[in-house]
Amino acid sequence: MKFYAGIGSRKTPPSILRIMEHWADTLARDGWVLRSGGAPGADSAFERGALAGTTQIFLPWPGFEGRDGISRDPTATWEKAASIAADAPPARA
Repeated sequence: MKFYAGIGSRKTPPSILRIMEHWADTLARDGWVLRSGGAPGADSAFERGALAGTTQIFLPWPGFEGRDGISRDPTATWEKAASIAADAPPARA
């Protein structure tokens, strides 16, 4: 399977949202799976465009924006991110 992240600003201009919908439709018809977060704006434009294919919408909590989707426990996500960051070398100034 081929996946892509369809994400962006909630304040994306309408002309750009139409482009996002077009490319999501093109990718869906080529077998790509959309992964997105279900937020208004760009995320939702990708989802509207991907109706011909498969989508995986990852919500930050159950019922986010009145939506159904795959919910993730934000505490577990934060703990995983902190674990990864702890193993990373320190940033250099």
